[in-house]
Amino acid sequence: MAFYREMAKEDPDTYEPKVAEALHSLASLYGDDDRKESEQLFLEALDHYRRCSQRDPDTYEAELGMTLFVLGMIYHQNKHFITCEKYYLEAPVSRIQKNTPSSLINSMLR
Repeated sequence: MAFYREMAKEDPDTYEPKVAEALHSLASLYGDDDRKESEQLFLEALDHYRRCSQRDPDTYEAELGMTLFVLGMIYHQNKHFITCEKYYLEAPVSRIQKNTPSSLINSMLR
């Protein structure tokens, strides 16, 4: 991670998406085992995906939407409904659906 973070400072177009993807994957791995660490990693991934999406929305908007949606789910599970609503409202399904298989979206919405 340290390598990619350093490289992202020098060449964000190339390396920042890799940082965001790695953070998102790590956050998913932590899941229920360490919810606080998982949340922090998703929030950091969100920051990176926001910047990536600003530079190239067609490529990164779906990842941004999915990260927002996952954060909404985390806050919903923890009964932080106001925060949950903020992330759900920012992650419209159209944003998520761009590059995500419909079967994955349907399973997440159940």
